[in-house]
Amino acid sequence: MNRKYILPAAVMQQADNATIEQIGIGQDVLMERAALAVVSRVKSYNPQKVLCVCGTGNNGGDALAVARILLMQGVKADVYLCGKPEKYKPAVVKQYNIFQKVGGRTITTNDFTEYDIIVDGIFGIGLERKVEGDYADVITHINQAGEGKTKIIAVDIPSGIHTDTGAVMGCAVKADETVAFAYYKPGHLVYPGAEYCGKVGVEEIGISHIFIENDYKADTFTIEKDILPDLPKRPRNGNKGTFGRVLVVAGSSAMYGACYLTALATLRMGVGLVDVFTHEVNRTAVQTMLPEAILHTYEDDNVDLNEFRRLMERADCLVIGPGLSTSDVALDLVKTVLEHCEKPLVADADALNCIAMHKELLQVIKDSNKDVIVTPHPAELSRLTGKSISELKADYINSVKSFAKEYGLTVVGKDAGTVVSNGEYTYINQTGNSGMATAGSGDVLSGVIGALCAQKENAFDSAWKGVCLHGKAGDLAMVQKNSYSLIARDIANALADIIKK
Repeated sequence: MNRKYILPAAVMQQADNATIEQIGIGQDVLMERAALAVVSRVKSYNPQKVLCVCGTGNNGGDALAVARILLMQGVKADVYLCGKPEKYKPAVVKQYNIFQKVGGRTITTNDFTEYDIIVDGIFGIGLERKVEGDYADVITHINQAGEGKTKIIAVDIPSGIHTDTGAVMGCAVKADETVAFAYYKPGHLVYPGAEYCGKVGVEEIGISHIFIENDYKADTFTIEKDILPDLPKRPRNGNKGTFGRVLVVAGSSAMYGACYLTALATLRMGVGLVDVFTHEVNRTAVQTMLPEAILHTYEDDNVDLNEFRRLMERADCLVIGPGLSTSDVALDLVKTVLEHCEKPLVADADALNCIAMHKELLQVIKDSNKDVIVTPHPAELSRLTGKSISELKADYINSVKSFAKEYGLTVVGKDAGTVVSNGEYTYINQTGNSGMATAGSGDVLSGVIGALCAQKENAFDSAWKGVCLHGKAGDLAMVQKNSYSLIARDIANALADIIKK
């Protein structure tokens, strides 16, 4: 499987410096290859007029080289310079002098609407301060042009996006495409940065990978949208016991659909057997809608915890929480699972709410040796950590990673750009769409992850592969339906077609 590593700004700069100083590939060579990569994307639009907006750093040098190459290839390309001349780096001065010598034109007006393409080369990956003043005005005019016919292509990352967090630093260029160099950066994939990047393409420009392979542990990755993660092997002589057994503890008197959707997803993901433990009022619905499941029920005043523990013992994985409620009965079930189950566990929805209401259960998880996967959305993660949603999302990757590390969990931080981490390794998801923001979608995800766990995938691989597959199923379901009409059953049923591919 082709994993694509994601590097923070400081590490990317170290890799760049190592290429220049240790390998001996000069900055001019890297800048030329970076410019050629951007030129290729610009020319794919067959533009008549291109404007390269250049800052004072090396990103501006890249954009100046783009303008010069386009001009020499017969495309009308102008330059707009930002910042004070005394701030320009030597590479920028050099590229500007070359641009002038080949007849390049520099404009001073900030009406950019006459151009077919604007190349954003104002800031690079090192931006740390809020964008204000003249820079903010230029970005405003770029975005105004982008609201019309003008396409915007960002060099490495849109100006104004924080490379490591995806935060908007006051204001930011909203690009149609971003040409990233050598590696993805976090800001390409987590929101709001991902929205500003548009379509991201990672291009090789000559930066050596030796530094990353030898001197830095690359622990954050993604896979491209068209790649399917490896699935558990299915021996031809296997039987239903070979392919795992999942116990789904879900649903309540008010939410019968949750246990159905979770169990349906586990079966679509290939488990041999699924037991559903749910409230008695759900009996008819589950038996009618999912006869493949083995049904066990309880009533509010009659829960046989000994029988429940026997069900846990024969399962290969448990999924608990979808639609469970936070009643006393639900809390007893959650406590029983956390205190007595030794099997891999996926805790979702109301299981997380029960844990958040009784924080001592986090210590129970931390002190245990079992694999626990939790699947909170930002509000649930807020309740679990005691931090505000805005505080968590200011650096969502590290928020998820630090929570996972603190309690020995695998955390699926659900969001538009879902982050999965076990505290050591982190995956950022690229699949999925807005149509998946629908009731029951998370129940399906829990079932997918639980099914992979039951088929002997480790907790982290089950979590990130499950997220990826769930998103891919949602993308296919959106094509088959549309983003407005998509419902959770569509996602679960699309799993079969995704796996078939």
